[in-house]
Formats: sequence, C-alpha cells, structure tokens
Amino acid sequence: MLTCPNCGKLIPADSKFCTYCGYQLTEADRQQNAAPADTQPAASETAAQAPTADTPTNAAAEEAGASADQAQADAGQADAAQATDQTAAPEQPAQGPAQPQYQQAPAQPNPTAEKAKAFTKGYWAFLVSSLKHPYTLKDQFHKYFGFTTLIVESLFMALAVLVVEHSYLGATTSAFDQIAGTNSTSSLSFAVFFQGWIMFLAILFVIASVAYLTSYAVLGDRRLGYLDSLTQFAHFSNLAVFGAVLSFLVALIAGTSTNMVGFAMTLLVISLALGFMAFTVTIFKSENNTNLDRVYAYLIGTVILSVALWILFAIFKQLFMSQLSSMTSNLLHF
Repeated sequence: MLTCPNCGKLIPADSKFCTYCGYQLTEADRQQNAAPADTQPAASETAAQAPTADTPTNAAAEEAGASADQAQADAGQADAAQATDQTAAPEQPAQGPAQPQYQQAPAQPNPTAEKAKAFTKGYWAFLVSSLKHPYTLKDQFHKYFGFTTLIVESLFMALAVLVVEHSYLGATTSAFDQIAGTNSTSSLSFAVFFQGWIMFLAILFVIASVAYLTSYAVLGDRRLGYLDSLTQFAHFSNLAVFGAVLSFLVALIAGTSTNMVGFAMTLLVISLALGFMAFTVTIFKSENNTNLDRVYAYLIGTVILSVALWILFAIFKQLFMSQLSSMTSNLLHF
C-alpha cells in the first residue's frame, strides 16, 4: 500500500493515480512512500475508518481536555475578581425591596385664571386703542368689553359721589350718631354708593341701548348684535372711563375744599357728557338702509332717550327721597 503524498490516504501500490484526490503518482513517490511489508492491513483500515460514539478520537479527547482546562482557568479568574471586589469595597448592608419612585407631574395652570388674565390683557388693549383713536374701531374685540366699560365707568362715578358725600355730610352725621347712639353714617354711605352706582349704570345702559335701537330699527343697520353694539359704543366713549377715575382721585384728595370738589364733579359731568357724545357718533356712523336722513333719525333717538331718562330719574328720585325722609324722621324723632 502507498500513502498519497497529496491527501494522505492509503491506496494500492500499483496505482498510478490517487483514487481519493486524483493525484498522479510518480516513481519517486512510490519509492519514497512505500509502506513496510509487514504493515497489517487490518490496522490501516481501522485507522482509516471514522470514529464511532463508543471510541472517541484523539482530537475529540484533546478538545475535551482543552475545554476543561479553559473552564478551570475561567473559574479561577472569577474567584480572583470576586476576592478583589470584596477587598476593595466593604460589605453593604442588605436593603429592602426598592420603593417605586413617583415623578411629580408639572403643575397645570388654572384655566379660569388664564382666561381672566387674557380677558384683562385684551381689555387693556381695548382701552388703549380707544384712547388713541376713539372714532375708529380697527380690531375685533371681545363682545363683553362694552359691558365691562359701562360697569367700570359707573363704579368710579359712584365712588366719586360717595367720597364727596362723606366729606360734606360725614361730620354732621357722625355728630348725630354720637348723640343718638346710632350708626347712620355707615348705612347712609352705603346707600348713597349702591344707589348711585345703579343709577349711573342704568343711565349709561339706557344711552347705549337707545343708540342701538335707533341704528337698528330707524336706520336699518343690522350689522351688529346688541353686545357688539355696546362694545362699539364703549370704544367711542372710553375716555369717560379715564374721566371717572380721575374724578374719583380728585375727590379723594379734595377733602372739604370747595374748589377741588367742584373740579371732581365737573370731571364727573364731562364723563357723562362723553356718553351722550357716543350716542351721537353711533347714530351718525350707522349704515343708512332707509330713506330717512340721519339727522331725523338722531332727533327720533333723542326724543326716545329723553323719555327713558325722565322715567329713570323719576324712579331714582323716589328712592333718594325715601332715603332722605328716613334720615329726616330719625332727626325729628330724636
């Protein structure tokens, strides 16, 4: 038998080619690789056969030995690393189960406060716009700005009257309270303030409402609703808001000074006059969809306004007279 110098397989001695790899044998290969005569074929065939499960090969044995050595080396390294960690860091005490951590949600803004802030900011822009250009309404504003203007304006008018009333009548009523042991000063002041506020508010609403009625019914201008019409009316008369605030501030520092009180009341009258001016502007700025001239529409509106104010003054005159008669009866009874 010969050993193929190319693949190492045993082939017959008289072969010219390797029956396994096809290598062409030379005479030199035959002489160099000739197998000994006493080689036993059974041993060669046994070596050439593949290993079975019961007889593992030397390569498998070597591989298993190498794996065992590697496992021992890894275990040694792990023990060394554990010993190093124990030496470097002290043993930590055992801790209980980890407590869940709750992340606090960011505080949400209050929707009501945000709306109030936006409304206040928008109303201030409305006041500034009307102060710069009272006749020209350039932007679209909130429909409740007109309602707000009438409330604020009438409030400061009533406060100005209250301060003047308290300055002039406060000393008299205080002396009467000390003698009679009553508290008419506080009740009278509150009555004057509340009734005055309602009266001024009613006057302004009557003026604005008659202006809207004249524009809507007499001239046929139906472009705006009632609340939007109030906002337009307030834009024409927002100067009265500043006049009412100024009247209140002057009344605060006036004391019993006749000149200062007269100036405060003059500012109050001017503020009311600005409301009548807005009445006129609203009618003449309306769109005329009828054949009636605006001058005649204004005259019709003025007559309606005069009647409405006369009825209003009659109502509040009765209220004020009732309050005055009550105070007078207390003085007479004493």
